[in-house]
Amino acid sequence: MGIGLNEGGAGVVRFFLRRGAEVTATDLKPASLLKPTLRAINTYAKKLGIPKHSLRFVLGGHTKADFRKADLIIKGPGVPDSSPYLAIARKRDIPIATDMEIFFAECQAPIIGVTGSKGKSTTASLIAHILKKAGKKVVLAGNIGASCLDTLDLITPETRVVLELSSWQLEGLQNSKKSPHIAVITNVLKEHLNRYSNFTAYAKAKSLVCAFQKEDDYCIINKKADPLRPFLKKIKSRILFFPDSKKRNIPKVRNSALEGEHNLENIWATVLACRRAGIPDRVIKIGLNSYRGLPGRQERVAIVRGVAYYNDTTATMPDAAIAALKTLQPKPPASIILIAGGTDKKLDFKTLSREIVSTVRVLIFLPGNATDAMKMELRKIVMTRKKISVFDARTIGEAVRIACHSATKGDRVLLSPGAASFGLFQNEFDRGKQFVNSVRTLYARAK
Repeated sequence: MGIGLNEGGAGVVRFFLRRGAEVTATDLKPASLLKPTLRAINTYAKKLGIPKHSLRFVLGGHTKADFRKADLIIKGPGVPDSSPYLAIARKRDIPIATDMEIFFAECQAPIIGVTGSKGKSTTASLIAHILKKAGKKVVLAGNIGASCLDTLDLITPETRVVLELSSWQLEGLQNSKKSPHIAVITNVLKEHLNRYSNFTAYAKAKSLVCAFQKEDDYCIINKKADPLRPFLKKIKSRILFFPDSKKRNIPKVRNSALEGEHNLENIWATVLACRRAGIPDRVIKIGLNSYRGLPGRQERVAIVRGVAYYNDTTATMPDAAIAALKTLQPKPPASIILIAGGTDKKLDFKTLSREIVSTVRVLIFLPGNATDAMKMELRKIVMTRKKISVFDARTIGEAVRIACHSATKGDRVLLSPGAASFGLFQNEFDRGKQFVNSVRTLYARAK
């Protein structure tokens, strides 16, 4: 239930087809919006020789009869528990599970689970990178990269498993009461308030990463994550807080992919997790300094005529955009040209607006109700304190063209929206891909 455009839904379908089940894959989105996923599933089914009656799609809406007749329902992480279709299944005592619930039940190896409002992708991939440097066989999955169910057949008891876990995926572990052996919480910031009734409900979902840990497990948590403290009183595992204000006991890092205060916290979390996984500091240091970063996280795409272009599309909340503005601020007289805006998740844009006024020379807005909220906050600050040129762009390509015409040598063009990507793009990665393609087109013309 909920195929989606990421790997999770397709991974569920593939998993059950491999096990000989008859699968009905259903989504509220029409087929026209799910083409890449449908193509991948059909190609896989054909490769396996799956008979036609074993795979059925119901798209553009759900059918009540499917929820009355199923033997098992796998709920996608974006599907709310309050769905009336799930209520139909519950009335008939049809079991409802999630892909992560199945993964935890069948995984043979200890799991390192990483969650947080921001920084979880970098931290999870950095931990996996260091484990590989230590010569370990590593599986990195979850909310990053491969579907977790697609990796199960690759895992042995000696494998090191690293999962990036969203709050929605963590909610799927409540029924089975499972938590990873090492849980990492990078931070808890106001996020997804369009999905949760309040911040406390969101923080509670994040705390599930360690809620069912045992005495010999570890919970590594940012000491600034005050909203989690009431939930930590109930857990049984050993708790380790970071960062240390004196910056003691972590290896020196000279790596441009890990610049910025926010990455210092990611480094702290990574070091503590790797130490608990038995990795010596010598190897941890090698891994930290050889890590190349992830696409879409303050990623330098190109330098065109002396202007650097950065893709920070995963900045889907104001705090992430603020971190990018602080980290990538060039030396005067050069300045930042910011591409921002998108869909609002009921977040507060006051602090981001103040940072924009302090650091940005040219501001280019993408369409969306978050853009409207940002403009309202900027008007309150009164932008006459500092002259900012403001433009509206209908597409990412138009935004890049405006940025190109506005930039001078030494400037930095930064896509760091501070908002979600719904509506104009398939997801934030599609937004980043379109930005990168537009910049590369610009680069090709400049040669």
